Amino acid sequence: MPFLTFDSAEIPSAEDGGAKLASWLKGMRERAPVWVDERTGAHHVFGYAESKAVLYDHAHFSSDWSEFAPPQEDMPEYVNLGTVDPPAHRRLRTLVNQAFPQKEIAALEPRVRQIAEGLLDTVADREEFDLVDTLSNPLPALVVAELLGVPFEDQPMFRRWMEDAFNSFDNPIGDLSDVQVADVVVDNLRALQEYMLDQVARRRAQPRDDLISRLLAAEVDGDRLSDMEAYGMASAILMGGQISSTVLLGTALFTFEEEPEAEAALRADRSLIPRAVEEVLRYRPPVMLAHRLVKPGATVDGAPIPPGIAVVPWIMSANRDPAQFTSPESFDVRRTPNPHLSWGHGVHYCLGALLGRIEAKVALDLLFTRYSTIKCLDPVFHTTPGVLGIKGTSLSVHHAA
Repeated sequence: MPFLTFDSAEIPSAEDGGAKLASWLKGMRERAPVWVDERTGAHHVFGYAESKAVLYDHAHFSSDWSEFAPPQEDMPEYVNLGTVDPPAHRRLRTLVNQAFPQKEIAALEPRVRQIAEGLLDTVADREEFDLVDTLSNPLPALVVAELLGVPFEDQPMFRRWMEDAFNSFDNPIGDLSDVQVADVVVDNLRALQEYMLDQVARRRAQPRDDLISRLLAAEVDGDRLSDMEAYGMASAILMGGQISSTVLLGTALFTFEEEPEAEAALRADRSLIPRAVEEVLRYRPPVMLAHRLVKPGATVDGAPIPPGIAVVPWIMSANRDPAQFTSPESFDVRRTPNPHLSWGHGVHYCLGALLGRIEAKVALDLLFTRYSTIKCLDPVFHTTPGVLGIKGTSLSVHHAA
């Protein structure tokens, strides 16, 4: 089937919680698995199998966008697992996995619960409170700050950097013709680099029991991370943990409010919460799409595509593909298996996926324990292209008897 074309100006915003966008994606997916944006030349991939193949095939679909970055003198150097291809990626991931093993992440659950309880204790006498300021933003920030060994008091600075990055994105999805990075983002990256390199230097001089020190100590066959690489890994963990985890909790509560039978099932059987978290990730993924740079020899759905352009796998569309999921437009807290692509696939599978799952599971369990009813008041969703989640909402609650 030849690729069809569309105008990216047609893409709806997700500011309504994603309903209009989900409808648009369904129509696009039904007509063809791949569409070409007539404005940018980007190839948008909507099917599950096709999206999974693009995410897996790093040889033909690269995560390295450095050739489109602004000149080096303007942009601070930054090494990020998410933008490095193998074999360099394999080396970095091996060293990071040694410092950040999954079994140690799983062991953090009691501490995550303790932190979440302390945050909710600050509003224990209220029947209305701000979800983002009280819980969904400080919880992952506190956990990651403690993990890295950086002061939580600096968290407002990290949050401002993240929000500036969100609010400064104005390139059309898949547009490589004129990549621009706002001055405020460049300034923030310089500040982040200065801050994290200072933390790295402190650990070089005096190691502690924290992740930055373990990143510096990780060694495979005599190979270790440089200061710049350790700064990049620590920064990615610090900032990346803020995005998905912060929006996931609000999205879950908003979705349960839409699906009262699902919430009732979770309250009756808390063992369903992990499945429910996965279903929220499938149904409303925090990051709705990915970007890859096409290399020579690439094909999608059996058809060749030209190198040097962007290919955009739509995670939200893939997660609702009826070829992969039964009743994909229905929200089912008992869905299993649930092989959604919201944490990525292949070598770039999200490093912090397990920690994000733990934070969401713990927070939901505590909220259901403390409150018999939870209602999102006037939720405001992110409007940044590619991001789906609540930017702000107050919760109206009734305390459990």
